[in-house]
Amino acid sequence: QIFNSGVRNLIWSSYYGRAHIGSIRGTAFMVQMLFAASGPPIGGLLRDVSGSYSIVWLLSLIPMAAGA
Repeated sequence: QIFNSGVRNLIWSSYYGRAHIGSIRGTAFMVQMLFAASGPPIGGLLRDVSGSYSIVWLLSLIPMAAGA
């Protein structure tokens, strides 16, 4: 985990530069947390509507496959 966070910090600063890295990472973190917080309620709603988790898994696999 320590190696991963160090590499991540190096990549962010190399890609965006060091001048505004705090505001860029803060904005990215906020967006990431909004999506992370909205996932479980949306998943629960889809499960309540459809009766199974199949649609939730399918909708989760699509972005992971695209990212891979």
